[in-house]
Amino acid sequence: MKQILIVCLVILGCSVHAFSELVNFNLLGDSAIYSRLDNQSTAIITNNGLIATFTASAGGVMNRTTSGFGINGSGSDDTHGLNTGQYIQIIFDQDVTFTNLNISSWGALDAGEVQLGPAFTSQGSISGTGDTLYNFTVSQGTAIRIIATADTASNNGFSVDEFTVAIPEPSSAALIGIAGFILITIRRKIRI
Repeated sequence: MKQILIVCLVILGCSVHAFSELVNFNLLGDSAIYSRLDNQSTAIITNNGLIATFTASAGGVMNRTTSGFGINGSGSDDTHGLNTGQYIQIIFDQDVTFTNLNISSWGALDAGEVQLGPAFTSQGSISGTGDTLYNFTVSQGTAIRIIATADTASNNGFSVDEFTVAIPEPSSAALIGIAGFILITIRRKIRI
């Protein structure tokens, strides 16, 4: 009986952090991605079977140049960065774990964060040029925003170069279900 319980706990432990793959969205360097997003207010990208809907903040379009990716807003604007109040919103067609964000063109007074909808609460600030690591779940259909909360100078924002999400292993849910069923069966046999 103890052996079965130990096996169930091992199955649960192994299944909790299993990911089938990491999916990278290279907004600056992957032409298959940025060519679909460039000059669009909204666009759908399929990457390794994961469908992501990208939307620019109101009044803007997503824009990629050789030096950056961001929002080109109305009026005078840095065309290849996120300026104060501008964001890129992303909705996935399945549950994912947001793991990594890579930023460039970061100025001394730039600030930003990653927010999770529907209330768009902060999941962590953007720490500057290079990679910032995250570890939060984004449920299917829930929006995340990469948003600039400040920029160094007027119309001079930072570039969102790429981000990575992890897709949970489909068998993880099945393993958890099987382990739960075994535990319930054992508990019933003990009571009888």
